[in-house]
Amino acid sequence: MVTGSNLTFLLTDDSLLESNAADYHLSLLVDRDGLTYAITRKSDSYILEVGDQRFDRESKDDQLGDFLSQWDKNKWNYGAVSLALRAIPSTLIPKGLYDSARAKEIIQLTSPEKPDRIESHQLSAVDAIMVSNFPSAVVETVNRIFPEVQVYPNLLLNLTSVMAKNRFERPLQLYIDMSDSFMELIVAGHKQLLMANYFDIATAEDALYHISNSIKTLSIEAQEIQLYLAGDIELTSDTYKLFKKYFPKLQMNFGFDMPKVAGGLSSLRKQRFMSLLNQYPCVS
Repeated sequence: MVTGSNLTFLLTDDSLLESNAADYHLSLLVDRDGLTYAITRKSDSYILEVGDQRFDRESKDDQLGDFLSQWDKNKWNYGAVSLALRAIPSTLIPKGLYDSARAKEIIQLTSPEKPDRIESHQLSAVDAIMVSNFPSAVVETVNRIFPEVQVYPNLLLNLTSVMAKNRFERPLQLYIDMSDSFMELIVAGHKQLLMANYFDIATAEDALYHISNSIKTLSIEAQEIQLYLAGDIELTSDTYKLFKKYFPKLQMNFGFDMPKVAGGLSSLRKQRFMSLLNQYPCVS
């Protein structure tokens, strides 16, 4: 059912109880536009609550801290807590070439953003290391409320899921996850990761421009690739119709592994929260 809150969006199931928090996994997803979270029951992997809070970009860090410190579930004794950071500067380096002493230098070469908190994670599926520039203010804010939190680049988790599906021979796939001001893009196929990136966007036309240029550099035609689209998009929306015009092999991405939701979340639009719902299967 939908419940009252100062959240922008909230769906919760009546079975959610603080007394059962040790059996819950709290997934947090933060990007430049806001925070989304999910509470998953670990014993059966059912999602019991999903919330979304939008922030003003200029004061995002302060608003994030204010929300988490006042949130009525911030004192629960969760079995586990994870945080994924979306649309942050990241680059993949072949494992054999990785040098931790040069991680900061590599980020500076690949992103105009000032190096902040440089972190590295292994992506075993492609034998590579992902070097990322974490926003330290966000990580420290969440860590103050949830000291046990484990932090990941969101792109790493989505790549893990994509490459799990590409262990066997599959045709070309293009995965797009759109937010208000950016999109993440992954291209894979034939057991290989071909591209992973994110772009700033303001309109669906911006997204289409970046997608078209990206697959063009790979000598891929729009008509031949399967596009999986996620974000705040409906089948009847102008955005979906625009993409369908150029990508005939288009379908919504409701999750890499179909998420299980409790009865109170039956109306959840899974494509809107695809990255959030993918977090728990990757880190549990």
